[in-house]
Amino acid sequence: MKLKEKLFPAKNPAIIKFYGCFDYDLQDNVIEQLKEAVNQDNEPDGLILLIDSIGGEKQVLYRFINTFLRMNLPCMGFVEDEAFSCAAELLLSCQYRVARPFSKILFHNGGHAVNGRALLDSEILSFIVANQVAQESAHLERFVKTTGQTINSARAIYRADYPILATRAVELGILHEVTEEIFPPPIEILNTATK
Repeated sequence: MKLKEKLFPAKNPAIIKFYGCFDYDLQDNVIEQLKEAVNQDNEPDGLILLIDSIGGEKQVLYRFINTFLRMNLPCMGFVEDEAFSCAAELLLSCQYRVARPFSKILFHNGGHAVNGRALLDSEILSFIVANQVAQESAHLERFVKTTGQTINSARAIYRADYPILATRAVELGILHEVTEEIFPPPIEILNTATK
C-alpha cells in the first residue's frame, strides 16, 4: 500500500479552498463550502484542503482545525502557491501533505495585537504573554510530532521566519511529496484527447 493511500484513503473527498487571509470572511466561505459538501447525495469520506494563503488570525485557524477534528475525516493539504503562518499550521494538521514544486511554506510564531491599555495592566499583560508561550509550545510540539524533527530544529525553523521551498519541505518532513497535480485527469478528458 502506498503512503498516500495509507494516510489518505478517501475515495470521495470534498475539496475545500483556503484562498486569501485567514479572517472571518474566509471562515464564512469555508463553512459554506463544508455545508455544500456535506449536503450532497454522496457524502464525502475525506477532505482535500487547497491552500494559498499568507495566514491571518489564529482564532480562525483554531476554529478550522477543531471543525476538521470533529468531522473525523482524513485530510490532505495541497499548497498551490503559499502556505504562510496560519496556513502552514493548517497544512501541518493534515494527515497527508503535498505541494506544487515552487510552493513556499513559512512557519513563525507571529504576534498578538495588544490594546494599549493592556500594556498598563500587568495582570492582563502576564496573561497575554503566558497565552503566547503556551500557543508557541503547542505549535512546536505538533511540528516535532508531525515531521520527526528535533525540538531545536523546529525552533530554528520558526525563528528563521523565512519561506521554505516545497522540495526542502519534503526533506524536512513537512510535506510528503511535491507534485503538479493531485488528481489524475478524468477519464472523459483522456478519452477526448486520444480521439
